[in-house]
Amino acid sequence: MKYIPTILVVLAFIAWARFGARFSKAQPSDFEAIEAFAKTRALRVISIEQRHNPWPYRLDGHLRLSNVARIFVVVTESDQKGFRELHVAFDSWWGASGDLQLLREVEVAP
Repeated sequence: MKYIPTILVVLAFIAWARFGARFSKAQPSDFEAIEAFAKTRALRVISIEQRHNPWPYRLDGHLRLSNVARIFVVVTESDQKGFRELHVAFDSWWGASGDLQLLREVEVAP
């Protein structure tokens, strides 16, 4: 009887972790949207890496980014601009449309 609150807290934490993992899982449409976005800016995608921590982007001013947003770091190459890192997110929580959002664009040395 005295362990019921502890068990409930552990079960709530497990449910929260599974909920977040389920909704922040990368979708095939995410990669298609990233490729299309890169093509519109005349960029060639070199690599795509998923990130799971929204806090650095919130500190940059993207306060409405949810915990279940799918965040990607995309390394691209262009003839004119060289290498660039595009930090993009797909967030369909908090009334967002779920479309690609450009969070940060960083020039990278080759």
